[in-house]
Amino acid sequence: MLKISFATARSAKNKAIALTVAKGAKLGPEGKKLDKAVGGAIARGLKGAASFKGKEGQTLLLRAPTKSGPSLIALVGVGDVKEIGLVDYEKAGGTAYATLAKDGVGEGALIVDNYKDAVCPVADAAMHAALGAQLAAYRFDKYRTKTKPPVSKLKAMTCVVAGAAEVKKAYGEMQSTA
Repeated sequence: MLKISFATARSAKNKAIALTVAKGAKLGPEGKKLDKAVGGAIARGLKGAASFKGKEGQTLLLRAPTKSGPSLIALVGVGDVKEIGLVDYEKAGGTAYATLAKDGVGEGALIVDNYKDAVCPVADAAMHAALGAQLAAYRFDKYRTKTKPPVSKLKAMTCVVAGAAEVKKAYGEMQSTA
């Protein structure tokens, strides 16, 4: 089972990061901070990948963008922020999990950006993105006659969002009803 945690800032030990990107390949404030931390690698990657527009479900992988930073940054398109709903954030969380799980890292981070014109509050968006990641990681093996080894080594994901303590409490309540 995927262990979900919440934090206000990403940890240096997160070597694989998924970042939400809006339609038009727009970075929010957290994306701009991460881009600055990796020396503009995200902006260069977006400029070099003409096909990535930040549409819902699109992904763009940036491998080893810097020597000392994360080894993988996965940009996950969420679509138009004026139209995206909570279910869309769940899909983005699932896409983020699937993308990071392929890389073979043990722990990753999901940065849900706070867009100025967003319909959904960032706290709700982060909760639903985390739920989407958890649902994507679920495996039901009880009745299998031959158990297969786990597909993913990704065991933990930190969801980076402002107001992480409140989001964690609300996520616990939401998870108990899911």
